[in-house]
Order: sequence, then structure tokens, then C-alpha cells
Amino acid sequence: MASSISSLGLGSDGVLSYDIIDKLKAVDEKTQLDPIDAKLTTNQSKKTDLSVLTTLTASLKSETSTLADEMSYLKRTTTVSNTAVSVTASSGSAIQDFSIHVESLAQRDIYQSNAFALETSTFGGSTTTPAGTVIAPIATPTQGQSTVVGVTESATLDFDVADMIAGDSITIGGLTLSATGNMTQAEVVAAFANLTDGATAGNAVANGTWSGTLSGFSSGAASGTSLTFTSSTSNTDVADLLVSSSGTIAAPLMTTTDGVTPVLGTTESASVAFNAADMSYGDSITIGGLTLTATGKMTQAEVVAAFANLSAGATAGNTVANGAWSGTLTGFNSGPVSGSSLTFTSTTANANVADLAVSATQEVGGTATVPSSYTFSLTLDGKTYDLDMTSGTTLTQFKDMINDKTEGKINASIINVGGANPYRLVIKSAETGESN
Repeated sequence: MASSISSLGLGSDGVLSYDIIDKLKAVDEKTQLDPIDAKLTTNQSKKTDLSVLTTLTASLKSETSTLADEMSYLKRTTTVSNTAVSVTASSGSAIQDFSIHVESLAQRDIYQSNAFALETSTFGGSTTTPAGTVIAPIATPTQGQSTVVGVTESATLDFDVADMIAGDSITIGGLTLSATGNMTQAEVVAAFANLTDGATAGNAVANGTWSGTLSGFSSGAASGTSLTFTSSTSNTDVADLLVSSSGTIAAPLMTTTDGVTPVLGTTESASVAFNAADMSYGDSITIGGLTLTATGKMTQAEVVAAFANLSAGATAGNTVANGAWSGTLTGFNSGPVSGSSLTFTSTTANANVADLAVSATQEVGGTATVPSSYTFSLTLDGKTYDLDMTSGTTLTQFKDMINDKTEGKINASIINVGGANPYRLVIKSAETGESN
């Protein structure tokens, strides 16, 4: 029986066994490879630490740069204890604390009375407000017209019918061809071709004779079995070309193009005459959608000037002392003043558009009855002021009563806005606050 081999060499147990080789290998790894692995680990750790240091250094540099900026020390913030007030501070302003005392809110009421004829008008009895005086301007339109291109009348004849034989005849525009023998379609067409108005004979034919006169039309060149005759009167709807036949042949078929008289296009306009009474308070005039309402007296000349030289789309006319504008001027432009008139021209050229709309509204008058005695109350900041009125109290007296009895907290004045009833009482709070 063979024995197992446990060592290298020639039958000696003392020569390099596997166990000894593994131990020698382990010694070599520990003395040569482990130091290299340790160095690699150390270097990787140093690299990581260096990256951390680089990041921290960059951050420190950024913070240091901010500290070096002078504006970092000059920026200001504010803190306010009440949201009703907002405060901002500019950079570099002095650091401080301060208080803001709000004494009253910035609100005050203003009231204006109805119209009075005099400052001495009284409040008692019946107060009559007269009706307005304005009358609508008169607009005279010039209707627009589209451009029409002229057309000269013509007639195209188709001779695609049977040939002519002796005894047949064809009459066109007064000129007659009578056959004395057989004539083909082509011969008939050629006979009537290129003739002028007034011709008493057509072209030469072998088996035919001519009579009559071609009147009002001339013929063109033959086109197959067709001929076109054109009116000698250009751009006019004349009597149609007369065509007839006798005998066995039928008359040529005719297609007519009627003449048309040319028309030059016209842009619509309207002359608006303001020869009416002056405007009073409350009166209004509307032209083309734009409305002028009088807030006082306006003369005829002022009203005309107010609407002059406006362009379509305008939402206000020219500046006026006693008037207010509303609406939009649509579809028309206005020209300069001509006496008491203005011309409005359509923005759509050469067309018959809807006429310019013009209207006026008068202030509606009325009568109001006031008791012979009554109390007028004014409330300001929670306090009520009672003013005892009588039927004889005038507008001026009422104004003075308000100023005298409201402790200076309410101011009353009289203004003149013009017109038949120009005076109005204006009441204004002298205080500010939510209840004033």
C-alpha cells in the first residue's frame, strides 16, 4: 500500500511543507503589503479631511467678505406695533425709537344742495326747479355712395342653328341678310363679323343680299359660331340688341350684358346745426354716442366748440367749464367750427352707412313743497346739531346758521355754477374721521 505525501522534496519530512510555505507567505504579506494598505488608508483619510478644510475655508472667506462690506453695517429694519401704520428705513439712517400719534382718519363728507335762483331764495313754501332749455341739434345727412364701375352693354350671338336656304332672312340690330341660295352657318357668321355702327351692308356673300342699317352696335371678330355686338354708347344701360329671323331658320341665341353707368364713391357726412337755445344745468346733447351734460349754463358757441375736431373713438370732447362727458363717439369724425354748425364725416369711405344719431335731453323741472317750519339736523363725530328752519329762511341765512351753530366743525358756503338757477349750498365737514 502506497503512503501519502505531506511535504515537498525527496522523501524527507524536514523539507518545505505546505504549512511552512503558507506561514512564509503570511510573513511576507505582513511585512510588505500591510504597510502599503495602511498608507493608502491614511492618504484617503487625509484627502477627505482636506476636502472638509477647503469647504470650511471657502465658507469663511464668503462670511469674511460680507463682514468687509460697509453696507452690512448700514442696513436698517423696522418694527411697528400697529398695522395701521407702515414704516421703512433707508440704509444708514440713525437707529432710533419714535411714536406716531394718529389724531383722526383722513375722511370728510361734502354735500351739495339743489339749484336756487338767488342767494336770498327761501326754503319755505314751494320750490320750483325749471325745466331745461336745450333743443336737439339738426343733422342734415349727405348719404354715402359706393363706387360703381362703368360697363358698356354687349350681346353675344350664337349662330349654332340650321343653315340658311333661299327665302330665309336674319335681322340683327336693323341690318338684314336675305338668302338667295344655300348659306352655311360659317358663311352667315362671317357675313356679320367686324361691322361698324351705321353699316348698310355686311361682308360679301355669294348667295345673299343686304338691306337695312346696323344701328347702335358694332360687331367683333367671329369666334367659332359666335359673334359679340358692342353698344356704341359706353357705360350705359341701352335698349337690348334686336335679333329676329324669318323663313325656316331660327334666330341666333343671344346673351346680353347690360350696361352700367359709373358712379363716383361718396363718403357719408352730416351737417349738424346747433342753432338752438343755450344749455342749462342738467341738459344733455348726444352726437354719435358721445354725450355732453351741462353742469351749469353753456352758450351755443361753447357747445359747438366742445364737439369740434374730434376723432371716432373719443370718450370726451374738448374741455368745457360747465359740462361733463360720457359715452364714445362712434363711426364719425367731426371737423372745425363753421358758425353754429359742425360737419361729421363717416370713418367708412364710399359707403351708405347708418345716419349720424343726434339727440338732446332736457332737465325735467319740478316743484317741491317744504313745511312752514321744521328742524334740520347735522350729525358730526357722534354729536347732532339741530337747526330750526322756517319758511322765511334764505339760502344765505341757512349758510350762516350752519357756520354759527356747529362749533366750527362744519363749513357751509354758496357757489355759483351758472345757468338759470346757479346757486348751490355746499356743506363740508371741517373734521376728519370715520363718522365725519
